[in-house]
Amino acid sequence: NNQRNINHHMYAGNPLAPSKYPADYLFASVMMSNPLGFFEVSNLPEDYSAELEPLVRVWREHRSELADCSIIPIGDEPSGRSWTGFLAVDEQAVPRYLLCLKEFAESEDHFYQLPVELSKQSKLTMLHGRGSATVREGGVAVEIDQTPGYLFIQIDP
Repeated sequence: NNQRNINHHMYAGNPLAPSKYPADYLFASVMMSNPLGFFEVSNLPEDYSAELEPLVRVWREHRSELADCSIIPIGDEPSGRSWTGFLAVDEQAVPRYLLCLKEFAESEDHFYQLPVELSKQSKLTMLHGRGSATVREGGVAVEIDQTPGYLFIQIDP
């Protein structure tokens, strides 16, 4: 809950304070792990739920497929200023989903080198987030214009 103020004083001046992250980004960062929410939902402001609802709706449409996939971390180790994310592959190691997370990184674009090869004919469908992605040799080139920001992508091999 990025709006809970119980420890707000501890983050004064911190550019990575919880309140700096949009609600949908926070959900995106954990949605590949079949998240559970352990917080007081009844005390969330209405705009918090409204911000989450579009991404949660898309996630619900794809969560059973995600649950059947193996999730592989990609990009850099999360640091608050990196490009990180997850690749979901099916039981035949075929890539099915990509979640690209742009933390408070300075650049608007990044190349994700992937542990499995994507066909140049692979179709990338943007399910949620703001930006673009293109298959390149060895991985995916991504642009995200929001900081922090994310792209949730379905891969059709």
